[in-house]
Amino acid sequence: MGISSLRELRVKIGTTFNTSFTNAAATDWNTDNSTKIRATEIDTTGLVQEGLEDETVQARKYAKKSPHPGLRKGSVKFTMYADGAPSGVTAGGLGNLLEAAMGGIQNPTNARSTTAAASVSSTNISINSADTYAVAGQAVLVGTKGDGRGGGEVKIIDEVGVNFVSVWPACAGTPLLGDSIVFSTTAYLDDDSAKNYVDGLIIGDDSADQRQWIGGSPVFTVEGTAPGELPTVSFDFTVGDHQYVEASGDRASFDHAAAVTGGDPAHERAIGLVHIGDSLATARTSRQVGDISISPSLELFEKPEPGGVNGVGGHERAPAVPEMEMSLLFDQDMPGLSQDFNAGTAKSAIVQFGYHPAGTFAVEMQRCFLADLPMRDDLDGLTVSKIKIRADEDYSVGNTDLNRSALRIHRF
Repeated sequence: MGISSLRELRVKIGTTFNTSFTNAAATDWNTDNSTKIRATEIDTTGLVQEGLEDETVQARKYAKKSPHPGLRKGSVKFTMYADGAPSGVTAGGLGNLLEAAMGGIQNPTNARSTTAAASVSSTNISINSADTYAVAGQAVLVGTKGDGRGGGEVKIIDEVGVNFVSVWPACAGTPLLGDSIVFSTTAYLDDDSAKNYVDGLIIGDDSADQRQWIGGSPVFTVEGTAPGELPTVSFDFTVGDHQYVEASGDRASFDHAAAVTGGDPAHERAIGLVHIGDSLATARTSRQVGDISISPSLELFEKPEPGGVNGVGGHERAPAVPEMEMSLLFDQDMPGLSQDFNAGTAKSAIVQFGYHPAGTFAVEMQRCFLADLPMRDDLDGLTVSKIKIRADEDYSVGNTDLNRSALRIHRF
């Protein structure tokens, strides 16, 4: 009898829509060829196989033939901590899955961090050979919390020169020589990139308890966004096929003691910074907010293929309109937000979790609009203004998917 709580999750990411299963003890699933995921929750209840009722007329009234096995379809979900980026220049396990969902990833080109070379201004940071580290559309984490300058806040790069990066919004003060500069790994929406598929294996403590799915395509949401909660990213995979595949043969390739991929949550008793200002404006506009929800609003469509698996030959990622909802203390920008809604004023938004290297996660919309008239509400006895903002990709500066992405996720 297996213990239901003892499960281990591994995934493989590739560009092929896989149509066959692999023995769960094969080397394909060792940690050289797959990634062992640090998951906080695994839900396989969406993996189903329908039974098609047999309608044959029977000789006896209560006779009933066995149903015909139907399609094996459905979804599998798991949740990871929203962690910071690795110390090196790779994306890490969460970054690779975000790329599979969003289409694009940009890592630092040389090193994860450096220091400011000299004082320039609060929006122009001097960095020796800056153009070897990052490109426009990535972000930097500047200084440390409480330093009165960068403050460990996320700043978006809009220009990279040989010896500087230009950023928005402005730092609280001018960074000084030697202040820490950390470059982001940035996931972004890229609808015309090569489609990535994720195969998964959930390993129980019984040799027969080896649940596999193949041809998985993810969407995700960001959760745990309230102060005191641990921020997470919850993935929901539409799968091509699934079944139990018993582990047979030599299991020496399974090193169950291997380290999981995924860091601690970007959580340090404070969210970090919530910035909402006019689109691409340099003014630093820190907001006091609660009840934050973030949805990339990604959608998948199955490509019909009678010769595929379960009648499917792959998935298409639909263009998304990402959304954020939050409650701002009423005196933060009212009636300004109402005026912005009526005037159709373009805004920018950054929601940051954590503020240290290897522990910072930020969601950014460089251009967005209020979706509804802000409404007065109550939040734990305080008067707030509830707002919903929707991202827009109609951005004229730059011609790359990274530059114009409606939603970007920066990890440091």
